[in-house]
Amino acid sequence: MASDDNIFSNLNPKTLSTVSAQDINTTTRNVHIERRNLEALKTTVLVNEATMRNGSPIPGTGSIKTVDVTDNARTILFTPEAGETWVLNSISADVTNVGGTCTYTFFMSDGTTLVRWFYYQSAGASPVFQSDADFPDMPMYFDENITLEFTVSGTYDSVAMNGCFFRVR
Repeated sequence: MASDDNIFSNLNPKTLSTVSAQDINTTTRNVHIERRNLEALKTTVLVNEATMRNGSPIPGTGSIKTVDVTDNARTILFTPEAGETWVLNSISADVTNVGGTCTYTFFMSDGTTLVRWFYYQSAGASPVFQSDADFPDMPMYFDENITLEFTVSGTYDSVAMNGCFFRVR
């Protein structure tokens, strides 16, 4: 069981700008929800608020993830680190030497089960998927248990899949 003092002593060498989500998770995950842990629970809330782990984008964490593919193999675009939650803001593909229609299929996976949540067909070289009326509503959240994966079928030389993410926790 983690105590208020234990939380502070474990995170003490860190600053707000250097403490990781995994540090906070490791230190606070064993706090039991009971009256005698009231101070530890308050400290957990305070640490999460101070490090901007409140569900809104954390300043300075925006990141473009890019993966290049040359075949139709299912490929991981992004998996967050332990203790982190990220939101997908936008996604697009840059295709070289497209010949005909390409089909882009996106999946969410927990490593065991695969969920296909969107596919898009385009004869163009650089689709931005949100412009499609059938694209799922944003935002889409990902944590260490859920990866964003994709396939591209069709004739092309290469595809650079680009996703814009912001960390929210």
